Amino acid sequence: MPEQHELAILLDGWRGWMPPEQLTPLLAGGWEPAPCKSTSGADPGYAVIADFMELPDERAVAHHISGAYEATPCHWMAGRDHVLLQASPQPTHAEAVALASAAADALDGTAIRVEPDGMWCVDTGFDLHAPGPLGALGRNVGSMLPMSGTPVAAKQFFNLLQMVWHEHPVNEARAKAGIAPINALWLSGRPHAAILDPICTSTALMPSSGRRARRLAGAIQANSARATGRTVLWLESVRDALLNGETEMGSAVRQDLAALAQVLASPPRAAQISLIVTGPDGARRLRRLAEPSGLKRLAKLFGQRMDPDRLAAHLFE
Repeated sequence: MPEQHELAILLDGWRGWMPPEQLTPLLAGGWEPAPCKSTSGADPGYAVIADFMELPDERAVAHHISGAYEATPCHWMAGRDHVLLQASPQPTHAEAVALASAAADALDGTAIRVEPDGMWCVDTGFDLHAPGPLGALGRNVGSMLPMSGTPVAAKQFFNLLQMVWHEHPVNEARAKAGIAPINALWLSGRPHAAILDPICTSTALMPSSGRRARRLAGAIQANSARATGRTVLWLESVRDALLNGETEMGSAVRQDLAALAQVLASPPRAAQISLIVTGPDGARRLRRLAEPSGLKRLAKLFGQRMDPDRLAAHLFE
């Protein structure tokens, strides 16, 4: 791989969920707060990735990940005058296939599939403008899918899902177990017919355990020869934990923490390392020189350096 100018590490969704003390031991070594481009999208993680990969918006990210609409099984909780999108434990692969099959039988002109990696993909004709799933979590569905701006076919899609899954055996079993039923899919992306040009970017994605990063890397594989400007490591385990309604660190999150520690201890050749942490309210960024010159290293020894606890506070405040 050619020498990289920057290594950017995206900790997707960690703000407000990951305890700061988990990161504090990793922040020694000359980090400093840095400006972070404001993310206009409702899903800061997808907005950051869109900026890195030179894509137009977060819908394009979801489209390249899924090939159409990225669909997230979820629970829409009805209140007196609103509907909230709630986090809910994701169904097992067998449960997901059963739900998808029942929906596909009832829907005309819409293809729903569950990939082996657990990704749900929906191929349909309507053009729905919606943010990424993490940006929708806990928010009023009506404010994100206003009646006037939501295609009629999309409204029919959501209504049919509610009807088909209302008394589905998978949801009856979840109810008996005290788990919120799956009564909706959150769609982010574009119709399959809205063909996007292949990603042509100077950014490379570092291999990781995340399914979204793997899928996005596949979409830019043919253009990897141009990847000489930046390498991005997208750690997305906390994104999945949030969508699952998890509050404790599971094995996937610990695996990402270990990967982060390893990369920071022995980073690829880069002039600069950036650490970006996203959450519901946006993103924070730290920056450090990966290989400072002897003069700069000496200046740092005698200069004022920010304590790791203060750096963690900057990321999570």
